[in-house]
Amino acid sequence: MSKRRNVLSISQQGIEAAEKEARQVWGLLHSDVEPAVYDIDEIEAALGGDYDLLEKIPFIGADLPSNWVRVKLVDIEPDQRGVIEIDNEGYGAYLVDSSGFGHRYESALTVTEFVERLQPGYGYAIVDRGEYQNVIGVFQSIG
Repeated sequence: MSKRRNVLSISQQGIEAAEKEARQVWGLLHSDVEPAVYDIDEIEAALGGDYDLLEKIPFIGADLPSNWVRVKLVDIEPDQRGVIEIDNEGYGAYLVDSSGFGHRYESALTVTEFVERLQPGYGYAIVDRGEYQNVIGVFQSIG
């Protein structure tokens, strides 16, 4: 009789250790990654339906790129729909549908709604992601 290992028996500590190691490796490989910044022409093109610019938004996770600071969305975003609090600092981030099937009545912003909130000069990066949503933080360059 063969012994079968239960792969679901990994402890929470084991999972956290693996995630930490993966973040460290990812950080070494992507230490030069910066948030995507758009000018007014790019934003206007996206408002017209050209969403190719959104492919520039990188995943940075919890890392803070050098010479960048997080922006508190409550300071720049009057409409708090689609904004979620994800950290103790209170910065907030946009919860954006990534499936392409989102609707305006759902809690996550549709791609169109997210594009309507883009502002020139700010940086945008994915700080977390789920199965059908991306969590996008807003950043400002300080250097």
